[in-house]
Amino acid sequence: MASAARAGEGTSAAVGGAGSGSWWDDYSETKFKQTFRMRRSTFNLICDMLKSELKDPEKKVAICLLRVATRENFANLAVKFGSSPESCRKRCVAVCDAIWKVMLPMYLSWPDIVDLTKNTADFHLISGIPHVVGSMHTIHVPLNMNAHRSNPSTSLAPAEVFLNRPSSKNIFTAHSTLLQGVVNPQGLFIDFAAGSPGSMSDDDVLVRSKLYEMVNTGIRDLRGMWIVGTSGCPLLDWLLTPYPRPRTLPQHTLNDKIFKIQEVAKEAFSRLKGRWSILQLIDVKPKELYLTLGVCCVLHNICEMNGDEIDPSLKFHLMDDELLPQIADLTSKSAKKARDKIAEYLASCT
Repeated sequence: MASAARAGEGTSAAVGGAGSGSWWDDYSETKFKQTFRMRRSTFNLICDMLKSELKDPEKKVAICLLRVATRENFANLAVKFGSSPESCRKRCVAVCDAIWKVMLPMYLSWPDIVDLTKNTADFHLISGIPHVVGSMHTIHVPLNMNAHRSNPSTSLAPAEVFLNRPSSKNIFTAHSTLLQGVVNPQGLFIDFAAGSPGSMSDDDVLVRSKLYEMVNTGIRDLRGMWIVGTSGCPLLDWLLTPYPRPRTLPQHTLNDKIFKIQEVAKEAFSRLKGRWSILQLIDVKPKELYLTLGVCCVLHNICEMNGDEIDPSLKFHLMDDELLPQIADLTSKSAKKARDKIAEYLASCT
């Protein structure tokens, strides 16, 4: 991600700007950011980078951004942009496809060794725990099943699979999909797994993820490094999780330090879900679900890397509903010993 372009660096100065005849041309910078959740320069950057995939991208990008930022339905978007609802939907999907192809490799990718080393140093400053390269968290993204039922062609059958998993903090019957992500110390996504049914546990999502597969097959080498996970994830040789029932001072100390790292991911998800409110109730076709979730993560990184701070009032309050790991026999014995050593070390430093 170090090579990703920033707004104003080698981009056209007036993409979608004066002369394009768009209704947002006369918006002040403040109103523009309120509408599209990013500054005009970042909007221009996205349009400029997608020119190779989209003809006249400004209107299409605007439709897509309004859709993910405000959850505006396609009927209302059609009125705003002088088009049909289906045309708006197709344009939104086209922009998401283009972002996935062009911008995802630049803005959301696994760090190289230089960036991994920097991550470990930054996380060490945050927590005192050595060799941490990422912080993992999982959120529910509510599904608007009524929208799918009213249009059988978009059905997410069987609906029961997407019922939220039961927990002490999640007592209402609802449908959702899951988004699991790993962030760096700055809250930028470096990996994500999206689209699993809300009935699945965190460890279920993990073991089905590309990250788990790549680490276990050696394609992604995390030897001597940690990703910090939640209590819903198993303790692995590369995944450090808190003690489920801490009893000793070292165990409590380590958990406190882990929670500091977890907070980085939770804050990132709070900004993600607040900026892109489509993640507060999503109603896309099943084949577009994974694409939409991933594009929101990419757009999050683009905004954060370009200094587009989110309005604090938009931040979304996350509700934890973590359960202990549901899959037996995943916990690593060597990781248990390593976690104990880290706990003893941190306790000795206090």
